[in-house]
Formats: sequence, C-alpha cells, structure tokens
Amino acid sequence: MRKLNYGKTMVEFFSSAEELKQLHKIISDYNLPIKSEDTFEKQAVEVSEYLNEPTFIEARNKKRSLNIISGVIALPIVVFIVYMILGKLKVIDRGDIFKNVLDWFLAYPWAFILYAFVFASIVITHKLIEKKMYYKIYPNLKSKLLDQLN
Repeated sequence: MRKLNYGKTMVEFFSSAEELKQLHKIISDYNLPIKSEDTFEKQAVEVSEYLNEPTFIEARNKKRSLNIISGVIALPIVVFIVYMILGKLKVIDRGDIFKNVLDWFLAYPWAFILYAFVFASIVITHKLIEKKMYYKIYPNLKSKLLDQLN
C-alpha cells in the first residue's frame, strides 16, 4: 500500500507560497509593470508575459487541456456511481444497470483496458508537465527575470 506523503505536499505548498512572495518583492522593489496575482501559477504567467517567454504559458495551457480531457473521460465513471447510489436509495433498479455494465465489460474487456490506459496516460502526462513547469521552466523564467534586472 502506498503511503501518502503529506510532508512533501506541505513543503511544495509552502515553497510555492515563498516563491510567490519573492516574485511580489521583485516586482515591487524594481517597480515592474507586472500585475500582482494571488496565486503562484498566475503570477508566473504574468512574469512570462512580461518577459515575452511563452514556455510557461504553453505548459500551463497543456495542463489545463489535460484537466478538461480527464474530466470528460471520468464522466462515465461519475454517471455510473450516481446510478449505483440511486439504486442503493431504491430510486432506480440498479440490478439492470450493473448487469448491463458487467455484460458490456465481459463482451469488450479491451475497451476497459484501453479506457484505463488512456486515463492513466493523461494523469501521468499531467504530472510530468506540472513537474516540468515548476522545476525546469519556472527556475529558467526567474533566472531570466533576474538577469534582465541586473
């Protein structure tokens, strides 16, 4: 069983909060014409636009697209769960729904495997893009900003 790493999550949260504070300080100290934002990602986008460096924005847009796609792909699961809950509450007859899904699964197991593979691929790609944004693109962006100011 995989253990959740709450410590790492908290460190990353406070790290991005600290980075946001640093960006706000740089913006105010150098009186830069950059709008001050309340989240790290939005602030990084503003800095990207100021530097005319589209890499962070492109990665963020890819990440947003993957969020939307994963939501659309997860929709059948949500609908199935709602049907199961309604069946448990005796609002609908869930036996038929469960039987139909089970029959479909037995008839087309490759479809479920493909569905799971696509969903897992989207989640993994999202995580890789996010990692690239925060640990590769943003440090380069900040370095470019500081180089331009010095």
